[in-house]
Amino acid sequence: MAENPLINDIYQQFIDYFGEDKVDLQKYTSRAFKFAPDYSREVHTGDTVILVHWPTVTITNEYDESVEIWDLYAATVISPSGVLVRGPIFNRSTYDNIQWQSDFSHSHLPGINKSNIREFRRSCLGSGPINGTISRLSSSGHEHEDLDIWNLYIWELDKYVHVESISGVPYRKIRNIGTNNGTSNSLRDFHIVCETGGLNHNIPKAIIKDIANILLENKVFSFNYYQGHYSIGMPFVDAVMKASNTFIEYYNSHPEFRKKYKKEQLFTKLVLQKLVLKGDMFYEKDNYNVPIEAIVNTEMFTFKGHPVQLALRDFHAEYTAGEVIVINIEILSYIVYSMLKYINVKYGRTEDNIAEKARIV
Repeated sequence: MAENPLINDIYQQFIDYFGEDKVDLQKYTSRAFKFAPDYSREVHTGDTVILVHWPTVTITNEYDESVEIWDLYAATVISPSGVLVRGPIFNRSTYDNIQWQSDFSHSHLPGINKSNIREFRRSCLGSGPINGTISRLSSSGHEHEDLDIWNLYIWELDKYVHVESISGVPYRKIRNIGTNNGTSNSLRDFHIVCETGGLNHNIPKAIIKDIANILLENKVFSFNYYQGHYSIGMPFVDAVMKASNTFIEYYNSHPEFRKKYKKEQLFTKLVLQKLVLKGDMFYEKDNYNVPIEAIVNTEMFTFKGHPVQLALRDFHAEYTAGEVIVINIEILSYIVYSMLKYINVKYGRTEDNIAEKARIV
């Protein structure tokens, strides 16, 4: 329990309203909690965090549209003297695929921070009555022993999370859930990179030629001839994985090559990258569109002494997504474009077999 009896009394008001199993009190540390930046008032180590957990919330708007969400948490931060420092701020630990892909955490929240799911985020409070209550509780020099004000805050908080106000212009609208499939920024095909100048400047140009030669010597790619030109004759994911595995096997079996290019430099120089593979697409792990299956069970914070982990409803263990190490897609795109450009100039008007190695310059 807190050292200040006032904070214990405030905590008891939360328990009386929500139930002891739905409320937790913890000391704030930057390791225990990740809060989105809010420069109005800084949170300090030793402040008290009161967490409220709603296992299920039904959100309804004035048009009788509604949606059910799961495992919503609200954090209220109180200073050692009993002043409201920050709150309410929110996070969720359970989604279904539709809400995740639609970037819907709550109508009042600016989407899901998929690159840092531990983060509690500030919501839009609009012009609702809870603003006045928050203002009273956060006024420095007015430590509120009047628990009725805290009771009002608690009541307004509970009502707030159950409502989407269309007139208040919510961040996310119930009616838009399911209209965005969330794959617009995924990596699902090679793209045109005409010259090495179009690549990240950190990538050593010499290794691009070395990688190209390795892939050519091992005849990694197959080609299709259709309507007068050649194209890659294998699925994107297959091409990336075959090329990457071929290069990694070559690297591991040639000591002189490992001496020329240190393993850690392949990552720091963006030659190799770690991606999440799901179906026929790759995702960067901290990408806005990372599939939830790739980060299920990530620990977010603790509640009542137990870890809260990211969960997907109807998650099945046989899901096959996982992290893979591949050649930077930019590099492969440049190599593939260069090969196809050469092959089509040399052979594009005939169906003769390709007998000459493409030159990568």
